[in-house]
Amino acid sequence: MDSLTELSYELLLTELELQEEELDSELIPGYRVCAICDDGGILILCEGKCMRAFHANLEHGEHSLCESLCITNTELLALGDTAFYCANCTYEKHQCFVCGELGSSNESSPEVFCCSNEACCYFYHPHCVGELLYPGNSAAAEELEQRIAAGEQFVCPAHRCHVCGEVEVTLIAELQFAVCRRCPRAYHRRCLPREITREEDVDIVRGIVQRAWEGLIPNRVLIYCLDHEIDLGTLRPLPNHIRFPA
Repeated sequence: MDSLTELSYELLLTELELQEEELDSELIPGYRVCAICDDGGILILCEGKCMRAFHANLEHGEHSLCESLCITNTELLALGDTAFYCANCTYEKHQCFVCGELGSSNESSPEVFCCSNEACCYFYHPHCVGELLYPGNSAAAEELEQRIAAGEQFVCPAHRCHVCGEVEVTLIAELQFAVCRRCPRAYHRRCLPREITREEDVDIVRGIVQRAWEGLIPNRVLIYCLDHEIDLGTLRPLPNHIRFPA
């Protein structure tokens, strides 16, 4: 990399870091950690519907061994001030946050629908979110499925505590959310199961691994809930949760 290109690259990194600082006051949790590896650092922000952030390349995600988007530094420089859109937003095909399958999010023929919470980036098939919101009540789930398919807005389960059913209150520490990065499950800090362990409770010999992290998302705890097996090699669930259109 020649000196001019190296200078341009350093300016680009500075710009990406400034974007992150500006987002500290925004209510978009997905912009604070990489959608692939769930770690922070230098991230490129998608300006499409998904509201996600990514490590652009292996260099930016080396701390977490992130698979990244494999965008070269040269390609990053070529982007300049151009808005970045991930492949899901470019082709309007997003994953259902329940089953993981891709579906069209194009407004003319949608198969998956985004939660109406302004800070939410999760898409769902109507039947998948219907079953989540009305477990054990197939009639109510089917009715909601039909209403969503007809265009009715909905709020997904990620915005209610899985234990007490109440909403998040960010100004009260005990009522801030611990949010799972692999499914639409959230807990108030005070409702968080003891088995979702923090760093100080880790005991690898006994198979107790960290499932909760402070500081990555402002006023929230990032977790992997107990439904997700932790790979002891990476100390995270297997990174098979992201699918891009072919």
